[in-house]
Amino acid sequence: MVSEKRVKIGVEAAFQRAHLIGAEAPAIAAIEYIDIQRTNISDLKGKVIILDFLEHWCAPCIGSFPELDAFKKKYEGDGLVVLGITSYYGFFGSREKVSPAEELAELKSLKEKHQVKFGFIVGPRANETAYGIAGLPAYGLIDRSGRVRYLEPGVTRQRLEQMIQKLLDEPSRKQ
Repeated sequence: MVSEKRVKIGVEAAFQRAHLIGAEAPAIAAIEYIDIQRTNISDLKGKVIILDFLEHWCAPCIGSFPELDAFKKKYEGDGLVVLGITSYYGFFGSREKVSPAEELAELKSLKEKHQVKFGFIVGPRANETAYGIAGLPAYGLIDRSGRVRYLEPGVTRQRLEQMIQKLLDEPSRKQ
């Protein structure tokens, strides 16, 4: 049975996502960067950005790495940037009470094991809240003007690619 609290969180997240569509993308707070230079969403204007909200224990999140790598390879030359967005959770696998430094090492190892080609930003869970993310996997798409155009938990590869192509075909809008 789903608790009232869980339903409330889901409804609030859905309202947040709906509110963000067409709005300027919220900043992503960062604690660490893995295989990516320090960057801000605002620094990437002119690019189309996929935000891949992920957790290291989320099997569907990990399962999506190859398709996101394929999108990166196929569309990077057209201006696509893929960013993995995650947080520290204080555990990794069956290990509890893991320090941030240990979890960072494990995240780097996970990326290496799965040969992930895109970078990860490790930040506070407030990043998920800012984007209305309450379930994973979830993706956000930001257009060349820095506006949120798509935010959904779980989406088919085909639908995500259609949205990527649509945004890559659009010119930047004037601010």
